Amino acid sequence: MNQGEWERVKELFERTREMPVEEQAAFLESECSTEPALRQQVERLLAAYDTDFMEESILPKAMDQLASSHFQPSQVIGRYRIGDLIGTGGMGQVFRAEDTELDRPVAFKVLHGDIAENDERVRRFIQEAKAASALNHPNILTIHEIGSFEGARFIVSEYVDGETLRERMRGGLTSAESLEIMCQIAAALQAAHAAGIVHRDIKPENIMMRQDGLVKVLDFGLAKLTQADDHLQEVRNADRGFRSEETDSLAWHLSNNPQSEIRNPHLTAPGLIMGTVAYMSPEQARGQAVDSRTDLWSLGVVFHEMLTGESPFKGESVTDLVTSILEHDPDSLDLNSISQELKPICTKALAKDKEARYQTAQDLLQDLQGEKKRMEYAIQPTPYITVSSTDEMKTQLIRPRPTLSAEYLVTTVKRHKYATLLAVALVLTFGIGLSVYKYNGATPMNSEQSFALIDPSTTEKDLKFSKLPISGRASETAISRDGKFVVYLPPEGDKLTVMELSTLVETDILHEKGIWWPEFSPDGKFVYYSYNIDPKTDGIKRVSIQGGSPQEVTKDIANAVSFSPDGSEMVFTRNLNGGASGQQIVLAKSNGSNERTITTLSPENHIVFGEIVPVFSPDGKMLACTMHFRDDGGSFLKIVGVSVADGTQQVISETRWQDIRGAVWLRNGNLVITAKVKGSDPSQIWVISPGNEPRAITNGLIGYEGLRATREGDVLLTMQHSQNTDLWVLPNNDWSKARQLATSGEFKNLYAWMPDGRIVTGSGDIWVMQPDGSGRTKLTHSEAGSDEAAVSADGKHIAFRSDPLNGMPYISRMDADGNNVKQLTSREPAMFSTFSPDGKWVYFIEGYMPPWKTIRKVSIDGGDSAVVVVAPDDWGFVGLDINRADGRLVYGLQRWVGAWQQKIGIVPASGGTPKLMDLPANLTSHRPRWTADNHSVAVRSMDANPSQSVDIWTIPVDGKGSPRQLTDFKTGGTGNFAWSRDGKQLLVSRGTARAEPVMIRNVGN
Repeated sequence: MNQGEWERVKELFERTREMPVEEQAAFLESECSTEPALRQQVERLLAAYDTDFMEESILPKAMDQLASSHFQPSQVIGRYRIGDLIGTGGMGQVFRAEDTELDRPVAFKVLHGDIAENDERVRRFIQEAKAASALNHPNILTIHEIGSFEGARFIVSEYVDGETLRERMRGGLTSAESLEIMCQIAAALQAAHAAGIVHRDIKPENIMMRQDGLVKVLDFGLAKLTQADDHLQEVRNADRGFRSEETDSLAWHLSNNPQSEIRNPHLTAPGLIMGTVAYMSPEQARGQAVDSRTDLWSLGVVFHEMLTGESPFKGESVTDLVTSILEHDPDSLDLNSISQELKPICTKALAKDKEARYQTAQDLLQDLQGEKKRMEYAIQPTPYITVSSTDEMKTQLIRPRPTLSAEYLVTTVKRHKYATLLAVALVLTFGIGLSVYKYNGATPMNSEQSFALIDPSTTEKDLKFSKLPISGRASETAISRDGKFVVYLPPEGDKLTVMELSTLVETDILHEKGIWWPEFSPDGKFVYYSYNIDPKTDGIKRVSIQGGSPQEVTKDIANAVSFSPDGSEMVFTRNLNGGASGQQIVLAKSNGSNERTITTLSPENHIVFGEIVPVFSPDGKMLACTMHFRDDGGSFLKIVGVSVADGTQQVISETRWQDIRGAVWLRNGNLVITAKVKGSDPSQIWVISPGNEPRAITNGLIGYEGLRATREGDVLLTMQHSQNTDLWVLPNNDWSKARQLATSGEFKNLYAWMPDGRIVTGSGDIWVMQPDGSGRTKLTHSEAGSDEAAVSADGKHIAFRSDPLNGMPYISRMDADGNNVKQLTSREPAMFSTFSPDGKWVYFIEGYMPPWKTIRKVSIDGGDSAVVVVAPDDWGFVGLDINRADGRLVYGLQRWVGAWQQKIGIVPASGGTPKLMDLPANLTSHRPRWTADNHSVAVRSMDANPSQSVDIWTIPVDGKGSPRQLTDFKTGGTGNFAWSRDGKQLLVSRGTARAEPVMIRNVGN
């Protein structure tokens, strides 16, 4: 905006702000009736400064900064095109921007120019980015990048399309809505506290509400790491007091308050307030050390506001407010407007004594979830009730009222005696015709239709996602056809647990290793599952949902099982000669008898382990299968229909998919799948309607994998997957000084260092960039996808894998600038490439699906490849690396014999018998690397427990010494890693993954 426009905004803002809140809307309506953009700018400023305690002295400066910003719409900074200003605060401005490389909207937060000159504020600005980027949780704002431009520092984060909790609260919240919001905030704090991070500024302005109801916690600018690093000790005292440094007058009030203990000679900035005063805990107000319980206090204040519409602590001045926080007895809080059921939670969260308060966010979350569940059942014992209409049966959502069970029912009876009696009479009269269900998500068994089925008109806003309370405990799930039960498999794959959805009671029905892909029988009496104890023993078994001994149904299978619509038959796939001779699609009775082969797929077309099994069409006459194809453009997947009667095939969709991991064929004729078109994108939910192009009905950073449905198809079950992975550099191999590269999470796969210090990496394409993450250049432009980069010792060539997800992956090499691309392998699928020290050979692992049995090498000029080493017996290769000093080959071996066994092998450059070394049970042989000194091999620890970190260990290959832990990241996973050529820097991919089972219903059409 120009200066004249800004002066108009500023004038209206100041006039509006002086008015009572109830008069502001009418005033803006009259002043801006023909200028909606003007009103929007004023309302944004009001929202940004909506607090009785925001300092007067900061307002003119902040607004002047906004007016004089040198960031303008359409301006391009790096990969970002600046859009409209969407918010401002004491620290900086936030713009909506476009990520031109990944084609997505982002939030672009810029530090005010004068503040950028303040070292302490810059530290806090950077701390916000680092604290938030260290966390990976659906309810925490994702940070993509931090950088600077012409002296201005900026943070790029995901763009949240929604409103602040403060804005949402203006319209009033029901108890049910407040509970749902609280649960999500508490879950975010649980993740932050587990990572050792205390937010210290929880307030409604720092909580965003997406349009789909997802809550996002923002602004970790005041966050503090709780673990005691050595360098934190010197600033410990500075973190104990109030440090908002927004105003001197506020500091004067508190330093002269006899209740305040902030007059501390050790403070670097005495008397400065940290956080917004109204949400400060008593320990913050006293200037004492804080921990995670301070966040729970602040959240308690927010909860009180959501339930009552006002703060529990009041004061005409800052001094009065702090006195109220320090002296007000929680027992005397005005909780009359809060339901009796929620009072204990609110009171405990606001206990002045930290020891009497909730001790962990998990404790608070459990109470909130318990009350939420009780609330759903209390008012109406069934959230869904089937009622008849003139033409069909429909299921209507019975929404909870703002108040809870007892008080609502008593109040209603008192106010509406006759209406209540009439309602009871109607229920008794029509009760026999009603089908009532207890669980918020169970599908009616006898209704013709409850919710609308997904079709091409369905959008993401139409979908209701209900999370199951087994997050982190389930890797695969299935739902019974009547919608009464869910069965899940833990990440360890060693048991099956059935949950009754009406009561959420869980029962372990089987303890057995090597379990895969559970599926309910159509009658709901059995759970079928694939088993694989070792490569020579696999098949399908079933076990009663009551438990007991499993029964073998069939042997020698390649994937999971699915059932015909009437439940009389099942279909599965069987490899011929391990897949080398193709694959059969086999039909059998549900007890395994009367097998017959429908068709045999060629080795090039067959279904890969983990992809969707054939699923029946609604009439039972056709099977939808994924099949592999390739042409000059690479390899890809298509969905093909196979006739049950004669095995003839027809393509259902011409779309070329990179991956398909779930499918259900609804009775309305629409095929719903979880799939992705590009390898680097998360899998989304797609609908394929006859005669129409597939359409994605979800979009975003959360992916979906696996798909099950009830008999009617009105309830779907899938796994939501979110992953936050970025590259980190460890100077001098010191993990405590790790710094994150500004990669926005798009680079996750194998990578290597150039001799000049640049980094080559990729996920979908090969990129090269500076070691600080800047100067990124894309070297490949393949629709099929490219990754797993390796660089020759002289830096002249880059080897990489193409088609990494499907078909026949092959190895190519190109010049360091991306030119002269040459395909090196074609006859055999290939992956995990690395160069010989002289750069004349490229070593790779041959294979398409595990176990990978052969390591080969091929000339950099192409031609036939030669066998280097073959895996012993039932072992398979899982990675390799070449010692640059002497050419020794190191490789990883794995096999499954009821548990994973790990070895590493060393082969001299001249060949000969490999030297095999067993690894401890806590280490994995996946993708080993030679250390920088070329004397040891580095591997990772096993990701056995989601709460444990994955770290790097070194193994001396001369047999002298024991494995030594190199990193100690405390939390999160460690992916691939590589040392720089000089050995002074270690590049590591770090991140966390989250998988949550969710039930989906179409409530919008």
